[in-house]
Amino acid sequence: MSIISFNTKPFSLLLKSPIITSKSIITERKGFNLYVSKNGHTAYGECSPLPEFGSETLEDAVKSLNNLSIDDSILESHNFIRDLESCLVPFTGSPSLCHAVEQALVNLYAAIHNITYSKIFQVKAKNYIYVNGFIGIADIKETLNKVQGLVNCGVTTIKLKFGRPDFNEELQILEEISGLYGSKVKLRLDINGAWELGTAIKRINQFSGFNIEYIEQPVLSAIELEETAANCSIPIAADESIRSVNEAFNIIKGSFIKVLVLKPMMLGGIINTLRIIEKASTRNIKTIISSSFERSHAYAYAVHCASFIKEDWAHGLGTTDIFIDAYNEKKFEMKSGKIYTDAL
Repeated sequence: MSIISFNTKPFSLLLKSPIITSKSIITERKGFNLYVSKNGHTAYGECSPLPEFGSETLEDAVKSLNNLSIDDSILESHNFIRDLESCLVPFTGSPSLCHAVEQALVNLYAAIHNITYSKIFQVKAKNYIYVNGFIGIADIKETLNKVQGLVNCGVTTIKLKFGRPDFNEELQILEEISGLYGSKVKLRLDINGAWELGTAIKRINQFSGFNIEYIEQPVLSAIELEETAANCSIPIAADESIRSVNEAFNIIKGSFIKVLVLKPMMLGGIINTLRIIEKASTRNIKTIISSSFERSHAYAYAVHCASFIKEDWAHGLGTTDIFIDAYNEKKFEMKSGKIYTDAL
């Protein structure tokens, strides 16, 4: 037996256009790939922290690398996922690094044993997923042009970043979209916790006449999120309030949140994400797998995770081509609002 040797390769990728949210402006993504080799196979995992949305910092992830000590006997385990989950416990406070370690070892195990993710995680997988289109905060004209472009490509569910200083602009955008597309386009509004409780309830109730599937994280705290959900007819989704399995389980215990937006990078990988999905299903809570603007390695991992969800709702993975062309950066084609897993 010996300790697995991990190697890192940092990256910094510029976005084609800044992603503007109510919380920040994202212009680049920094992180590192974690490489591991055995028996002539090399595999990787991606660590792309996003501290402003709840992960550790890149510096903290790098420091936590010093705690990596995993015996290579795990790669021959007959209970691989159970044993891997135990090995990942020390990285609970570093979800992006935990994601990288999990992804690297899952990929290596799959290569060594020539088996699929579906068999490794013991979950049935679909060969495609639906995805929503994605539009950051922009002026009214640009937003409507982007909506039209997505609709022309066959997208029927669109996520809009909201939380502008002028709420009337947001009402105008919804009115314009409703007038142009009616019920043909389903909307998801992501506020990123920009509103106070009273403001959130008042504004969300003004949205009741539009074709809105759910409002994502209108307020920051989990307690206020529950109160918002209890006082609004439009379903409320939790995102930033879920940065651990325990936080997700606490929300699931409540009776008002109807949707969980789950980011594998921010939760430590697929193992934790699947635990949350299984628990949520017992309460008929919808689970949406979402990108945290990772590069192609982690994006593909998230798509596989989404393929494990049997329902055909759209996932928050409409970020297939956000980076300026970079060496070895794979592109994923979205066809009529779908991503096919056999193309990964």
